[in-house]
Amino acid sequence: MTFLLACIPWLARRMDVRKPAAMFGIAAAMTYLVLSGASVATQRAFIMAIIVFLAVILDRRALSLRSVALAALITLALHPEALVSVGFQMSFAAVAALIVTYQAWQRYRPAYVRHGLFRRG
Repeated sequence: MTFLLACIPWLARRMDVRKPAAMFGIAAAMTYLVLSGASVATQRAFIMAIIVFLAVILDRRALSLRSVALAALITLALHPEALVSVGFQMSFAAVAALIVTYQAWQRYRPAYVRHGLFRRG
């Protein structure tokens, strides 16, 4: 959506096209949440997407691990019984593991990039 809005020259020069694109993203995520049946994993993804889109709209940085924690708090506030479900545990554990692994890789990566192509291989 950002690309399509950026293709309109008079609009792209007058405003930040990421903000309307984020609003379209919020609408699309809400539509998907309703159509999918709102399982725990879908609720987590929806809440995390909303946090990222709101960060874009408010010109803030979205911190991933905090968004996982906030999504867990909101999900548990709405459905406390979800804590014992496998879907809740697998969804949040998998996303948290992915984020922690990515953050660790980002710390390791600058040293890795300095090596030559042969050494990296």
